[in-house]
Amino acid sequence: VVDRSTGKVHRILESPAFMMYHHVNAFEELNGDGEAEIIVDVVSYPDLASLPAMFIDAILKKPEELARAFDQGGLHQYHIPLSAQKNGSLVEGERLWQGTLEFPTMYYEAYNTRKYRYIYGASQTAGKSLFLDKLVKIDLETPLPHGSGASSLSWEQPNCFPGEPIFVPRGQSGAEDDGVVLSLVLDATAGHSFLLVLDAKSFTQLATAPLTYAVPFGFHGRHYFNATNISP
Repeated sequence: VVDRSTGKVHRILESPAFMMYHHVNAFEELNGDGEAEIIVDVVSYPDLASLPAMFIDAILKKPEELARAFDQGGLHQYHIPLSAQKNGSLVEGERLWQGTLEFPTMYYEAYNTRKYRYIYGASQTAGKSLFLDKLVKIDLETPLPHGSGASSLSWEQPNCFPGEPIFVPRGQSGAEDDGVVLSLVLDATAGHSFLLVLDAKSFTQLATAPLTYAVPFGFHGRHYFNATNISP
């Protein structure tokens, strides 16, 4: 743990080995004993085995390996103690949601480094699809019964493969999920892509804007309310 203002190392802790592509959020809060912790949410994998399966030649030859790779990852939360007495402690992750998750996003502008509730991401239907074939909204404050993780909503259509979901707030003072979610989706049956607009609260489809061509899969995007704010 590094102090951003001074650059000095604040704490050194260990965890079981894992690998990650995407971080969701991190914030500080007090635990049940009144001790300060940094809460870190990431999509983590047990090792590097998923990486070779994501190269183009591997996807073309053995697409089932990519599906298996995605299945190995999951949404995990790590509690990092800030107490000096906990220096050297082992930090272990807790799985927050039981499904496959990648390209996780949240209401970044309002909740970055703050306690938050909702995560949006791309997911894969286990045993059905070889690629990310649906979008999900995960509610961290509404657990499923029997301790089986957070509850969620989903959107999917046959033979459609969505990209990263991007949350766009309706205004500056609304609820955390008061807005829409945008995603660029490949319709493999039609052979073209479309922009999907979901109501963020209910996660139901509001509209689509079809394109006349297929857009290659990308990684990340950003919504701007004013084009003049875009940095070159």
